[in-house]
This record gives sequence, C-alpha cells and structure tokens, in this order.
Amino acid sequence: GHDAVHQELQAALPGGVLVANGKDIDGVRGRMLEDFAANEESIEELRACAATGRVCQAHAGYKGAENATGCADITDALAAFLIGAGERSYWGCSTDTGSDGAWYYDAWHRWNPEYDLPLGAPTANATKRRDLWTRAFASGTAVAFTATSNKGTIAWAAAN
Repeated sequence: GHDAVHQELQAALPGGVLVANGKDIDGVRGRMLEDFAANEESIEELRACAATGRVCQAHAGYKGAENATGCADITDALAAFLIGAGERSYWGCSTDTGSDGAWYYDAWHRWNPEYDLPLGAPTANATKRRDLWTRAFASGTAVAFTATSNKGTIAWAAAN
C-alpha cells in the first residue's frame, strides 16, 4: 500500500515531483536519501539514484563531524555528496536540536559559507583509483574522498 499511495500521488502531480523517503518507487520522480553520510555506501546510493534521472535529496547530519558540530563542519559529507551528485541532486544538512530527538526548523535554517563558493558543473563523472574518489568542477573546484577513512577534501576555486 505504501508504494501504491506514492504512485497515485505522483500520478496526480503531472509534471511535478513527489519525493519518496528512503527508497526508489517505480513511477515516483524523487527520492530522499535520509541518512546520507560521509561514506562510500552513500556515494554509491546517490550515484545510483542520479543515474535514474530522479530528483535525489541527500540529507546529511546524522553521523560524523556534521552531526557533532550541528552542520558547521560539513566537509566530509559534502565532499561525498559532490562525488556522487547528478544533475538533479540536492544537498541538505540538519541535526535534531532537541533532547527529544525531534527535527526543528532552526536545524534546517543554517547557511554554511561553502554554499557561496564557486562550483560550476562537473567536468566529468567521479573516478575512483584504489580507495580515492576524485571529481573536478568547471569553476576549478576539485573534490577528493578517501573511502577507507571516510574523509573528504574540497579545494574551492577562487571566488571572482
């Protein structure tokens, strides 16, 4: 029934996008990767989602440095996202802000300085050599992600 409801809702939105949380559903044009993290599993899951042409929302904030810092330190998870992202991929980072574990608006309201840096379109798909993923962007920004340590680097191009 869950999949059928999503399919019916998507059909009722001609030209629109319904986002299913956590799984691919035939006929549904979007998917949220709710627990996106700085790891190779998340990179591969995002790459697979992007390959379908769906809208792919990557939601980070549950694990790693981004969780421990309230999404202030997003380098590792954002690098993983940039390695796996496709044309219709979108990023968000939030953590729960209450002792009850609930999500609040303030957790989504953070604007990180990285969001204002130049990126541009990717020059090609990411490549992997041994445990190192790399990808370059039109602005000159270069991203690397080491799968064995789950650490990423982003060498941002100079802003004009």
